[in-house]
Amino acid sequence: MHLLNVHTLALESFSRDPPPYACLSHRWGRPEDEVSFRDIKRLHIQPDVQRKPGFTKILRCKLQAIKHGLDYIWIDTCCIDQSINTELHEAINSMWQWYQDCDRCFVYMNDVRSDQPPNADDSDFARSQWFRRGWTLQELLAPLNVTFFARDWKKIGKKAHQALVGRMSRITGIPANVLSVDGPRPESFSVARRMFWASQRETTRKEDMAYSLMGIMGVTMPIIYGGSENSFVRFQKEIMKNSHDQSIFAWVTESAPPSTTTGLLTSSPAYFTDVDEIPFNDFVVKFSKLMAPDPPPKADYSHTNNGIRITLPMKPVEGDSLYLAMLRCTLLDEPSRPLCIYLQQLAGPSNQNLRQGEHILL
Repeated sequence: MHLLNVHTLALESFSRDPPPYACLSHRWGRPEDEVSFRDIKRLHIQPDVQRKPGFTKILRCKLQAIKHGLDYIWIDTCCIDQSINTELHEAINSMWQWYQDCDRCFVYMNDVRSDQPPNADDSDFARSQWFRRGWTLQELLAPLNVTFFARDWKKIGKKAHQALVGRMSRITGIPANVLSVDGPRPESFSVARRMFWASQRETTRKEDMAYSLMGIMGVTMPIIYGGSENSFVRFQKEIMKNSHDQSIFAWVTESAPPSTTTGLLTSSPAYFTDVDEIPFNDFVVKFSKLMAPDPPPKADYSHTNNGIRITLPMKPVEGDSLYLAMLRCTLLDEPSRPLCIYLQQLAGPSNQNLRQGEHILL
């Protein structure tokens, strides 16, 4: 891990147990305007680097760190050597932990004026693009001590402030208690609900939509840009290795006609827009007595070279090829009714199915 010394503006490397440090959370400008790892390395021999617009963010972050008695800062633009693939891979897979371990996180919102209250519905704060970016979701959730700054670096408020927590909850759809200092951690929520938090966010590179969510889902995976397989599908496969939460299959697509068939995995968190009310529970265990004398099917599933292998209770709804398959999850306001998805059985003896249409309540 590379940290920037606030007194010398030199990078120092720590393989383990780094000293206390602050992180900067921000939206990137144009690549040529940001100060890179290489720029920082040549700062003392080529001072023209200081004329880059992004250098001001470094100086302001440095001053805030010094104010709080910290000697080091971490900024993604200049503390990662992106020319080395192994370092980029390690940094992206470690980023959640780095934000979680930081002493303080300073959020710079360059589209927010300081002369208006953040709690108004039409405020710059409520409309800030910082709340729309994929990477900033983990930067909001992982650190405990978060302070927001307007474009002139005047303080807006702290994440811990109750009034600001309520406003951010309305902006992001994340429960207020999750944003509180002593609230539940993201891993205590269903996969679908965590996907919902990212469903209206965007990244410049489509692959980063998956990579920005790895920490929130507690997974790591190889960082590949331009690969043949959708990175978000790879991401869901990694989740499946560590979780039996079937809400991962409860996504919704509104653009496809009901007769369209798909796989069980989706290509983007955008398809989880309507599933924020799926709690982290297990319908089948809770209501297994209703299914007696048959024991409830196992919750586990796996991805094979022939698709996803999973056991689900199924009910025929049209002939002998279209079925309702019951997932082990419900909606928050309908706890006695399981979510179901339509499965279209493929011809032949293979017992394979494709998903069709939306999910419904049984």
